[in-house]
Amino acid sequence: MLSIVGLFKKYQNKPILKNLNTSFDEQGVSIIVGMNGSGKTTLLNCITGLIRFDSGQVMMGEHCNDSIEFKEQLFYLPSDFYLPEYLTGNEYAKFIFTRFKNSDLSKFDVITKMLDLNEFLDVTLEAYSFGMKKKIQIAIALSVNVKYLIGDEIFSGLDFETTLLVQELIKQTAKTKKIIIVSHDSSTLDFYPDDLRILQHGVLSKYTGSAKELINEFRDKEGFRDKLNQLAKY
Repeated sequence: MLSIVGLFKKYQNKPILKNLNTSFDEQGVSIIVGMNGSGKTTLLNCITGLIRFDSGQVMMGEHCNDSIEFKEQLFYLPSDFYLPEYLTGNEYAKFIFTRFKNSDLSKFDVITKMLDLNEFLDVTLEAYSFGMKKKIQIAIALSVNVKYLIGDEIFSGLDFETTLLVQELIKQTAKTKKIIIVSHDSSTLDFYPDDLRILQHGVLSKYTGSAKELINEFRDKEGFRDKLNQLAKY
């Protein structure tokens, strides 16, 4: 189990995460939503150890998030990624796979063919489009065979067909792994409605209603409603 206890993070004395407590089991898809500036990416960066938090704990079983055991069982797919563009797709994938001992190269071959990437694997990453870079990252993420895959806006930049394929790939992977996704896309909420969580006021809470009810709840927020009224007047 991935557990977060008493997580507190502030920037310039402004609290972003406030005594956040939550946990994730080892299977299924969890979707985290929240307004801009609510701390979603900060939360992911705290979990993965990319930034330090002020207090609290992030644990996978008995292992804290700065341990090798923790890092070997978690893979992070950020929304903005900077790839070593002098490497080919294959070289980059092989480098990542050396860091994760349970990586499945045969699965990588299947997924890259499915995503129409196989003919570009010996091309340097500098020649890849944004969508192709996203595809290679997704193919690697689904092939490292870690317990937890964390993604920030996984589907942004993908064409419609690829989005449908990746949604199914994630759905199948989640039968044996845990996938945690930050998303603003309503279709993602509709496709994975079983565990929706809202990050607001520095606290992450489970949402018990449907994806449609969650969307309507955000539409009814005062600030958003004011913007709709302004739009109607315009």
